[in-house]
Amino acid sequence: MGKISVLIIEAHTVFLRSLTELLANQPDIEVVGETQSAADAPNSMRTFAPDVVVVDISLTGNSGLAVGRELKVISPTTKIVILTEDDQIVYRRAVRDAGADALVKKAFIAADLIPCIRKVSQEEFVDGIEQ
Repeated sequence: MGKISVLIIEAHTVFLRSLTELLANQPDIEVVGETQSAADAPNSMRTFAPDVVVVDISLTGNSGLAVGRELKVISPTTKIVILTEDDQIVYRRAVRDAGADALVKKAFIAADLIPCIRKVSQEEFVDGIEQ
């Protein structure tokens, strides 16, 4: 099996760079694209055709949940991982309702994101909010 291709959608430049660096150090994961804009997400999805999209729940211009829902329409087999700073339990249902495959709290991203990407690529729903 080849590398898991990942598209990152994150509005904050420093955090985007940190995510890219974290994932680039993994032998089985390849970051194929990045965008900071909800508006650019559909075009990036079509251009890069990733296995997994990592998207911040708080994007300028649209929520990460709405972006995730839109991306699932474009590519139903692509896995969507939502990143959140908040640990409200209400997000679990919203993530599932949006068709996303995982929820990772940003506070635990260094420990949780890589295993999460691997799990969703194997068809598992991941709820990392209970950390």
